[in-house]
Amino acid sequence: MIAPDKRAAANEDFDKKEAAVKGRIAALEQKKKDILAPKPPRKPRKTKKQKIQDLIKSASKAGLKPEEIAQRLGLDQPED
Repeated sequence: MIAPDKRAAANEDFDKKEAAVKGRIAALEQKKKDILAPKPPRKPRKTKKQKIQDLIKSASKAGLKPEEIAQRLGLDQPED
Protein backbone atom coordinates (compact mmCIF):
# COMPACT_ATOMS: atom_id res chain seq x y z
CA MET A 1 0.00 0.00 0.00
CA ILE A 2 1.30 3.45 -0.98
CA ALA A 3 1.45 6.16 1.64
CA PRO A 4 -1.29 8.81 1.27
CA ASP A 5 1.20 11.67 0.91
CA LYS A 6 3.04 9.82 -1.88
CA ARG A 7 -0.25 9.15 -3.65
CA ALA A 8 -1.23 12.84 -3.38
CA ALA A 9 2.17 13.90 -4.70
CA ALA A 10 1.90 11.45 -7.61
CA ASN A 11 -1.64 12.65 -8.42
CA GLU A 12 -0.51 16.27 -8.28
CA ASP A 13 2.46 15.53 -10.55
CA PHE A 14 0.19 13.70 -13.00
CA ASP A 15 -2.31 16.59 -13.00
CA LYS A 16 0.49 19.06 -13.82
CA LYS A 17 1.69 16.90 -16.71
CA GLU A 18 -1.88 16.46 -17.98
CA ALA A 19 -2.49 20.22 -17.87
CA ALA A 20 0.75 20.87 -19.76
CA VAL A 21 -0.14 18.35 -22.47
CA LYS A 22 -3.68 19.75 -22.81
CA GLY A 23 -2.19 23.24 -23.16
CA ARG A 24 0.14 22.07 -25.95
CA ILE A 25 -2.74 20.29 -27.69
CA ALA A 26 -4.87 23.45 -27.54
CA ALA A 27 -2.00 25.52 -28.95
CA LEU A 28 -1.46 23.06 -31.80
CA GLU A 29 -5.18 22.90 -32.59
CA GLN A 30 -5.29 26.71 -32.76
CA LYS A 31 -2.25 26.68 -35.06
CA LYS A 32 -3.95 24.08 -37.28
CA LYS A 33 -7.13 26.15 -37.37
CA ASP A 34 -5.15 29.25 -38.37
CA ILE A 35 -3.32 27.37 -41.13
CA LEU A 36 -6.44 25.74 -42.57
CA ALA A 37 -8.60 28.88 -42.42
CA PRO A 38 -8.55 30.68 -45.76
CA LYS A 39 -7.08 34.16 -45.71
CA PRO A 40 -9.39 36.99 -46.74
CA PRO A 41 -9.00 37.85 -50.41
CA ARG A 42 -6.68 40.73 -51.17
CA LYS A 43 -8.20 43.88 -52.51
CA PRO A 44 -7.11 44.19 -56.14
CA ARG A 45 -4.78 47.08 -56.89
CA LYS A 46 -5.97 49.81 -59.20
CA THR A 47 -3.95 50.96 -62.15
CA LYS A 48 -3.18 54.61 -62.69
CA LYS A 49 -5.79 54.72 -65.44
CA GLN A 50 -8.46 53.27 -63.13
CA LYS A 51 -7.61 55.80 -60.40
CA ILE A 52 -7.92 58.70 -62.85
CA GLN A 53 -11.23 57.33 -64.15
CA ASP A 54 -12.55 57.11 -60.59
CA LEU A 55 -11.52 60.72 -59.92
CA ILE A 56 -13.22 61.94 -63.10
CA LYS A 57 -16.33 59.93 -62.26
CA SER A 58 -16.54 61.37 -58.74
CA ALA A 59 -16.00 64.90 -60.09
CA SER A 60 -18.82 64.34 -62.61
CA LYS A 61 -21.11 63.09 -59.83
CA ALA A 62 -20.28 66.25 -57.90
CA GLY A 63 -21.82 68.20 -60.78
CA LEU A 64 -18.70 69.38 -62.58
CA LYS A 65 -18.68 69.58 -66.34
CA PRO A 66 -15.70 68.22 -68.28
CA GLU A 67 -14.60 71.79 -69.06
CA GLU A 68 -14.66 72.71 -65.36
CA ILE A 69 -12.65 69.61 -64.46
CA ALA A 70 -10.03 70.47 -67.08
CA GLN A 71 -9.92 74.08 -65.88
CA ARG A 72 -9.40 73.03 -62.24
CA LEU A 73 -6.62 70.69 -63.31
CA GLY A 74 -5.00 73.51 -65.21
CA LEU A 75 -5.32 71.84 -68.59
CA ASP A 76 -5.80 73.85 -71.75
CA GLN A 77 -8.55 72.51 -73.93
CA PRO A 78 -8.45 73.38 -77.58
CA GLU A 79 -11.62 75.13 -78.70
CA ASP A 80 -13.50 73.31 -81.44
